Amino acid sequence: MSKFILSFFLLNSLFSFAQVSNLENLCSNLNGKSISDDYETLKKIIDNKKTKIKDKTLCVFKFFDLYGWDVGKNKFFYDANSYLPHPCGSKKMGFCYYDGSYMIKEKYTRCFDFSEGYARVELDRKYGFIDRYGNEITQIKYDEAFDFSDGFALVRINMKSGFIDGSGKEIIEVKYENVFGPKKDLFAVKLNKKWGVISKEGKTVIPFDYDLIFLNDLIIIKKDNKYGIAGWNGNIIVEPKYDYIGNFSNGFAIVRIDGKYGLIDVNGKEVIKPKYDDIGDCNYYQNYIGLGKKKVDHCLFTNVFNDGVAPIKLNGKWGLVDLNGNEIVKPQYDEILEYGKNMVKAILNNRVVSLDISQINKK
Repeated sequence: MSKFILSFFLLNSLFSFAQVSNLENLCSNLNGKSISDDYETLKKIIDNKKTKIKDKTLCVFKFFDLYGWDVGKNKFFYDANSYLPHPCGSKKMGFCYYDGSYMIKEKYTRCFDFSEGYARVELDRKYGFIDRYGNEITQIKYDEAFDFSDGFALVRINMKSGFIDGSGKEIIEVKYENVFGPKKDLFAVKLNKKWGVISKEGKTVIPFDYDLIFLNDLIIIKKDNKYGIAGWNGNIIVEPKYDYIGNFSNGFAIVRIDGKYGLIDVNGKEVIKPKYDDIGDCNYYQNYIGLGKKKVDHCLFTNVFNDGVAPIKLNGKWGLVDLNGNEIVKPQYDEILEYGKNMVKAILNNRVVSLDISQINKK
């Protein structure tokens, strides 16, 4: 009997290995070199009637692994997404393959679409996750759960937040009052009403001394209603001293202090001293944090430089500065409509003027 059991075990192991090998061979032509070529290859796999639907689907997941789950970057996102398992059912829900057959029969209260190879499921008002094979990688225990992003998913229990990874492990313990991330494998977390930054290993990178922390191109820190900057190693680049710091764009961020605007670089150097009434071009509407959708009189979240120059406003008049903070066009115009390194289109005394910057400076 023992010889029979051993033989059965060996045969079963060999069969499982052969299945994995066949699947690897099936998807091996998806090589990540060309999204268009790989999508054509994927369609041939899908059209192959001899291949099992489960194996075809795993190749679809591989396609997304290669080219991403971002609809803005993966031009075949919607086409390929139609071949992924999708929620199905009525009173109870499960997942169905694109041919209508079951991946998981109806047993959940709700199911959600796959993201980064994982899907949320709900059962009796609790949430968990399944993987691409249909296996539950977590217990169905969370009060709230959000889709995977950059390899992690935000989860909550009893108003406390944390993150899980693709194995279902709580990589960031579910004990924090609030969490942001990940960014460069770091997380901004709030504990006992103070914010800090920790790594995915749980190591404290920035101590819990701050009133607010944003993870941007650098780490924006807030303390005593003033803002500063920290690096990704946790070192403080600029102690909190500004009334506001905008998002970094192309290596620069707008700062405000005592109602005046300037510009800093990623090293904290004031490229433009905070002395202007405004910097940048805000003649349009955009969503701003805490401001809603409305026109604003500053550009804390915009890319202020165009062709190496940016508009500045002083005493009600507009001019241009370069990346070194030099005023290449002195503030003299009522409004600047278009601008670049060599030209400016502006309004002066209710007239539209288009001028060569080099000629302006000769005056």
